[in-house]
Amino acid sequence: MVRILALCLAGASAWVAPRRPLAAAPSVLRAEGEDMELGLEAMFDLFDEADPEGVAAREAAAAAEAAAAAKQAEANVALLEGVSRPLGFWDPLGLATIGTERETLAWFRHAELKHSRVAMAATTGWIINEAGIVFPGDIATGKSFASLGKGWDAWANVPGSGKVQILFAMGCIELASEAKQPHYMKGGRPGQTDGPLGLRFWDPLGLTAGYDAATIAVKRQRELNNGRLAMIGVASFVSASFIDGSVPALPDSW
Repeated sequence: MVRILALCLAGASAWVAPRRPLAAAPSVLRAEGEDMELGLEAMFDLFDEADPEGVAAREAAAAAEAAAAAKQAEANVALLEGVSRPLGFWDPLGLATIGTERETLAWFRHAELKHSRVAMAATTGWIINEAGIVFPGDIATGKSFASLGKGWDAWANVPGSGKVQILFAMGCIELASEAKQPHYMKGGRPGQTDGPLGLRFWDPLGLTAGYDAATIAVKRQRELNNGRLAMIGVASFVSASFIDGSVPALPDSW
């Protein structure tokens, strides 16, 4: 019995002995792990050093992708309505970056078209009025069109009730334009021209109905460019009216 017990103890000691050296392994592994802790950038650097050809390939692919993105961006800008040479996409203040691309650009384009059309009408009317051509009859009882005068004075001499009617008509046109669906900020076309009661203020006879998309695009581009020039023109007329000599090409009487 004693011999059997001794053999069992010897076997147990033989079994435990090999495990003791491994007891230190976790601390050793932790120490080694602490030494091997690397940041993500350091790991990438090690990989790059091990595979320089892969680095070159990735850099070439990234450069090609950036060039393709830049080319696509230029193509998108070229497709924007209103982009004209030689300035191209002209936005020095970065206003087009406000809000979302579709809604912001659509709002600015719609506003530009409205101001352009008003400026073209104002410029034409100002020139005709300066030439001495006026509507016959009276604008109000006892108040003829000829008596209104020229330039900025003509608006000042319009009776108060007449100004109210003009502003009311402008408001109706504005509301009708905003009410048209789909809205120009929701997929509709900027510069929608339907007025109150379905009136068409641009091409009322439908003469452009037979034009293809390319021709319409050219004509809309011309409208924008003419409108931009008209805004500069009417601003010059107003300036010349209040500040003599501010516009050398215009007489002080304007």
